[in-house]
Amino acid sequence: MTPLLKEFVAENWYLFIGLLIVVLLLFSDLARRRGGGGVVPVGPGEATRLINRDAVVLDVSSSADYEASHIPGALGIPEKELAEQMARIEKHKDRELVVYCRNGNQSVRAASSLRRAGFEKVHNLVGGFNAWTKDNLPVERA
Repeated sequence: MTPLLKEFVAENWYLFIGLLIVVLLLFSDLARRRGGGGVVPVGPGEATRLINRDAVVLDVSSSADYEASHIPGALGIPEKELAEQMARIEKHKDRELVVYCRNGNQSVRAASSLRRAGFEKVHNLVGGFNAWTKDNLPVERA
């Protein structure tokens, strides 16, 4: 360190510590957003691109919500039943996987569970089905 920089840090140590805290918070937030364990957050547009490239879509909302409406072609496995029904999606382990629920809260947990189970290409639809319908994207109804 140059003498001038040392002097600045010594005289303004509180500013320097504040800067370090802000930088650490930014990096921790970036790491958290980037991935709860390697899960990639995507919006409806990116999810559509993934689906068009043959991604598997997994709806982890309740059975009633899935039956009412869901993304076309989505598999419906409620988050609470995901561990018991893992065999149903095991065959898709090497494909892109877009996970969603109604608002995006349950799907974050489900996507992290899938990553821990060995699924490597897991994407979480940010905002969930609500974001999907807000963008006027296609929906399947019972």
